[in-house]
Amino acid sequence: PRELAGYTARMQVRASANSEVALLSLTSPLDGIIVDAATYKTTVTVKPSDTENVTWFNGVYDVEFVSGSGDVVRVLQGDVVLEKEVTR
Repeated sequence: PRELAGYTARMQVRASANSEVALLSLTSPLDGIIVDAATYKTTVTVKPSDTENVTWFNGVYDVEFVSGSGDVVRVLQGDVVLEKEVTR
């Protein structure tokens, strides 16, 4: 496990890795990402309000840790598929 004390986290979803515009951005500690240094856990929560008005259905994402001195470490990356609610 990586020592997480003093780190924040950030996540972005974009249409492609080269896209200029972020489709979704989350940060810690106030915007959907919790970094728990004591348990070495990071939790990403995307609220319904973050996605209720989006018009995109897929993209790519990554999650990065940022140290207090500004060092950046990418810890996750992958594809995102957004499926709209069917049952109302």
